[in-house]
Amino acid sequence: SEDDDELSIDESEVLAEEWPILIDPPKDDDSNKIFIAKRISLDEIDNSFGLNELIDKLVLVRRLREVRVLRGFHRVSPGDDDMLVRADLGKRLPWLPGIEVFGEGIFISFSEKEIVKWMKKHTGEISKRVDVMHQRYTDKKLSFLPEPTARFVMLHTFSHLLMRQLSFECGYSASSLRERIYSAEPNGQSDSMAGVLIYTA
Repeated sequence: SEDDDELSIDESEVLAEEWPILIDPPKDDDSNKIFIAKRISLDEIDNSFGLNELIDKLVLVRRLREVRVLRGFHRVSPGDDDMLVRADLGKRLPWLPGIEVFGEGIFISFSEKEIVKWMKKHTGEISKRVDVMHQRYTDKKLSFLPEPTARFVMLHTFSHLLMRQLSFECGYSASSLRERIYSAEPNGQSDSMAGVLIYTA
């Protein structure tokens, strides 16, 4: 039957599939591959400033591929898929406009033990800030955005600080740097995630 249903994939599912590859990249360094990355040991760095206790993995991503596809757009406010103006403007075309780009980046995952320790030590202060964000998230119906948990806000803040520093150190314009935030609380069904991928493509 011909219907207008699209395969719905939650972004958290995609992030969960990317996570194992980023924390343990393939060892073979084939230049024809679309993903080439190398894990760097912080113990080899003379002056780690104690970061080796906070950072679990540091991965240099020499080559990555990103596919960007336009499903559609919202005219007034984002969120509701019923109001999405499809890219084919209702002509039911069997394709979507997309582009394949290649680039490089850096991936950092944080120590789960240190995150839990930080959250326990600063529970009161963290709750005050995150509760306000969560209330706004609920009141303004911002469900199209990731839920503001303490872990996510910490990773997002770190990500933007790192992007700003990379634009100074490496000469990239801030607008050319992108982020992917890997944030998931530990539960019985899936592993926890706490990491950021900063890349340009």
